[in-house]
Amino acid sequence: MKQLYGCLLWAGALALGACGRSGSATMPAGLTAAEKASVDSLTQDFKTWYDYAYYHVPLGQPFTGLDTTARPLARPAFLEKLRTGRFIALQLKRPTLTFKLYPLPASAAPEIARTSQQMADTELDHYLMEGKPLPAFNFQDLSGRHYTPANTRGKVLVLKTWYINCSACIEEFPQVNALVDKYKADPNVVFVSLALNDAPALKEFLSHQEFKYAVVPASEQYIAESLKLNAYPTHLVVDKNGRIVKVSNRVSDLITSLAGVVPLPTAKPLAAN
Repeated sequence: MKQLYGCLLWAGALALGACGRSGSATMPAGLTAAEKASVDSLTQDFKTWYDYAYYHVPLGQPFTGLDTTARPLARPAFLEKLRTGRFIALQLKRPTLTFKLYPLPASAAPEIARTSQQMADTELDHYLMEGKPLPAFNFQDLSGRHYTPANTRGKVLVLKTWYINCSACIEEFPQVNALVDKYKADPNVVFVSLALNDAPALKEFLSHQEFKYAVVPASEQYIAESLKLNAYPTHLVVDKNGRIVKVSNRVSDLITSLAGVVPLPTAKPLAAN
């Protein structure tokens, strides 16, 4: 997914290059020297900040959010603050995943604001989808099998959106294939992918590329109009009641959330002789 963010967000970031930073917040008086040094170091250039944000501030994971004065913020409120483009988030050393907001310094690389804003926008949109029913669907995969709310009721549905020329989508195939293998003994977990490409192109591509999800061709209308998604890949976990429990662009978030809905069976201890 890191590569995908690079493709989608670099363009917006570069477009911001000519914009001023007059709206940037100034450092609060209570900021420690160590905190100021960390913020200044991370925001000296776009790549340094982006690498840190990608690996250390996974907004799709459950986290505790703190404002600039270390007061707790609910997840939506935290993301709303971050989406203004006036703050960055740093991970604190805590037993649980904890992020704190820091004002973006005026000296920061200008593209950081737009990219941070876009990332927060995406995660807030995903968060607001969770708990809602999956929009009505009638999918038909390349094998001719149909998937509807009626015949998937009582099953956990795992969806992935993708297309052939999406390098980030293809790079995660080994990880999602391994996930399918882990749950293959459970008939109540169904893996279905929604692809933009038509059936002939997909069949040709998949003849030399292993992908263990069921593949539904020509799904752009459902993805864009029903799900209102525009980033690839996007993963969704839908519970047995047809409600969305997780939306994420990262396969690591998918793995974590699916384990929370359908725990993997633990190995049985060997019987004593």
